[in-house]
Amino acid sequence: MQRLPALDALRFLAALVVVVSHIGVPFFSAERGAVPSLPQQLVMFFFNGPAAVMVFFIISGFCIHLPFVGERPLELRAFYLRRVLRLVLPLALWLPVALVLKERSLSLAALWSLWAELIYYALYPALRLAVRRVGWGIVYGAALAIALAILVFSPVREGIPGYGPTLSWALGLPVWLLGVRLAEQWSMRRLFALELGELWGVRLALALAGWGAAALHWKQVPDGLTLNAFAWLAAYWLGQELLRAQKYPFPAWLVAAGAWSYSLYLTHIGVGWSLVILLNLHPPFASALALTAALGFAWLYGRFVEAPAHALARRASAVK
Repeated sequence: MQRLPALDALRFLAALVVVVSHIGVPFFSAERGAVPSLPQQLVMFFFNGPAAVMVFFIISGFCIHLPFVGERPLELRAFYLRRVLRLVLPLALWLPVALVLKERSLSLAALWSLWAELIYYALYPALRLAVRRVGWGIVYGAALAIALAILVFSPVREGIPGYGPTLSWALGLPVWLLGVRLAEQWSMRRLFALELGELWGVRLALALAGWGAAALHWKQVPDGLTLNAFAWLAAYWLGQELLRAQKYPFPAWLVAAGAWSYSLYLTHIGVGWSLVILLNLHPPFASALALTAALGFAWLYGRFVEAPAHALARRASAVK
């Protein structure tokens, strides 16, 4: 598969949005447990964690499907072994730590999306076959219809994670399928690059769409609805960023940071907030310290856990 370093950079940016959404904007956060002021709330809406998770889902669908677009063979043993080892090994080593932290429930907050990813991996061979047989549009339409039915007949106030492991993945499946569509478009060269000014317009529109989705969720509009709409713009933006990065690559440090973005996503709450609680810190320094600690620990975890897990997955999947 063609390596696209821009994906690593974009993963890190999405992970950073999730981190700030949980930890708070440095030097601009409310006291922990207090109701944020209106200006604080309006700023936090720009750091829409669930919207960033939708970007992760699109990138995941893109990366999973791109090597197997068209008639390219899919060897199931190697596929499942590689995907599960990359995802599960870092998670398995982190879970015992998360379970003993004071912020246990928050430390496990990422699990709903990781469970969804595992389900998408399990379903991918069948989804790929369905896309080839009946077309992407029908598969996407069916997934979206199921998601809308869940929202209508089983509403919850907590957003997509509130549906738990049984249904939250289904609300994200249409988003993941947008990544599959993007992989098809990329492979068949159906994407056309915008001018830089136009791309900045798309970036601004994406930021405002994420802000709007957060604001609407605050007003009790289901984020399963708003985020599925947001994902269309996010998929378009992602394709444009990949196109531009072919001529104008992202900074090397940002690409390198993407190598430990999963570690950041997995460990940030447990590390950041546990340190804040241990030291009894308060704003304006609590969020800044929590973010610094989360980034530093994630780099270590990425180097000594995530990277070896990736190497093991490559070796294991190559064994016949």
